[in-house]
Amino acid sequence: MDYWGLKEKKGIILDFDGTMCRLFYGFDLRDTILCLKDKMETFGVSFSSDHDAFDVFDVIQSQLDDRVRMSEAFQSADEILKRAEMSALETCLVIDHCIEFITTSLEKGYKIGISTNNSEECVSRFLSDQITSFTADKENRFDTFAILKEIPICGRLGLHPDWMKPNPWSLFQAAEEMEIAPGDLCFIGDTLRDYDASVAADIRFIPFAPTEKKRNRFKTRIRELDIVSSYRDLLKLF
Repeated sequence: MDYWGLKEKKGIILDFDGTMCRLFYGFDLRDTILCLKDKMETFGVSFSSDHDAFDVFDVIQSQLDDRVRMSEAFQSADEILKRAEMSALETCLVIDHCIEFITTSLEKGYKIGISTNNSEECVSRFLSDQITSFTADKENRFDTFAILKEIPICGRLGLHPDWMKPNPWSLFQAAEEMEIAPGDLCFIGDTLRDYDASVAADIRFIPFAPTEKKRNRFKTRIRELDIVSSYRDLLKLF
């Protein structure tokens, strides 16, 4: 793998859903989509039950011209999605060794940040739950609260869905909060959307594909040898 120079980086930014966990692994989004459909009708927006839940922002933008109503619709959709995300945490599937990677990287002196199209509240709850659980068996080697304070979470802003990746805004925001220049960071993500955001931000990208389906998607634009499939492999790179 062509990952020379990674050990010299000062910080690591992680995507969330698909990279740290499979958020909706055990969660049925059909009720959320129906809720979005009903709510959007009150704004005069036609949102089909065949849509992906996170398509709602594009649908709103394509059907509303009035900026005030658009902002109100964005906020309403964001709240519905946020409730679904928080509920999905109960059944999400944590990617193996993800929390170990985060705590080990912090111990080695790297700063960690999160860039995600999910809500900050969802990621914060996930980290709190998972790090607390992980550190409980580590003979008090870790201060969970201190770990959480060190990790800026740059998530979806309901009023600005156009800032979601592939827009690089959340990467720039993470870099600013970590107080590290983009050139001294790397970004681990599981989609081509993440890749495009990293290119736009001029941050080195590490394609993470824990499933064959994701690996095949990356292979359309990224050399297969550069694709990482596990956090065990990532731990060897830093």
